[in-house]
Amino acid sequence: MKPIFTLRLKELQILDNREIGKAEVKIFSFIASNDISVPALDEYFKEIDKPKREKFLKEISRQVVSTKILTQVDYIKDNHLIEFGDTGKSLWTINYIPRSFNWTSLVLESDEDIREFGKKVDDLVTSDEFNSFIPNILTVASISINPVATAYIEIGKFILRQISSNLMKNKDDQIGLIDQSFIREFDYPGLRREAFGVYDLSRNMLYSYLIFGQEGEK
Repeated sequence: MKPIFTLRLKELQILDNREIGKAEVKIFSFIASNDISVPALDEYFKEIDKPKREKFLKEISRQVVSTKILTQVDYIKDNHLIEFGDTGKSLWTINYIPRSFNWTSLVLESDEDIREFGKKVDDLVTSDEFNSFIPNILTVASISINPVATAYIEIGKFILRQISSNLMKNKDDQIGLIDQSFIREFDYPGLRREAFGVYDLSRNMLYSYLIFGQEGEK
C-alpha cells in the first residue's frame, strides 16, 4: 500500500460578504510542496538557450495553474457558514508524505461565470506580466537549497498575486486570504492536524481544516 496524505477544508465562515444582500463567492486554492518533482524545471535549469528556457518555464507554469482548486458557492450572506459535508473539501491528496508545504486560498465576491474566471487564471501564463517575470525565477531559485521547489512555489505566488490584482481592477472584492506554511516535524509530526475556527489574514473569515497522512507498507 502506498503512503497517502491529504489536506481537507472542513468549513469556512464568511463574516462580511462584501455585497449588499447575497453574494456569489469563488474560492481559489494553491498548494505547493518543497518535495515537488517537476521534470520540466530540471530541464529549465540545465538549458542555456534562452528561447528554450522560456518555453520550459511556460510549460511549468501551465502545470502549476492546472493544480488550482476553484469552487463557487452562491447565495452567501454575512456570517454564512459554508460546510463541505462530513468529509470536507479535498484540496490536496498525494501518494507521499511531504516534509513541508504551503497552502494559499483566495476567497472573492464575483458575479463572473466560473468558467470565464478559470480561463483568466489559465491565460496568465501567456500574459506580458508573466513574460516580464520570467528573468526573476532563476535569480530567486539560485540562492535556494532546492531551486526546483523554490521556482515552483514562486510561480504559484506570482499567479496568485496576479489573480488578486487583476480581479481587484474589475471591482471584484476580496473576502479573505488564507496563507499557511507547514513543516512535518513541527506541524504534523503524528501525520494528523485538525484546526477549528482559525482566522484568515483579513480576519473576515474563520476556517477549519484537517491534515491526515498514513505511511505506506514496506
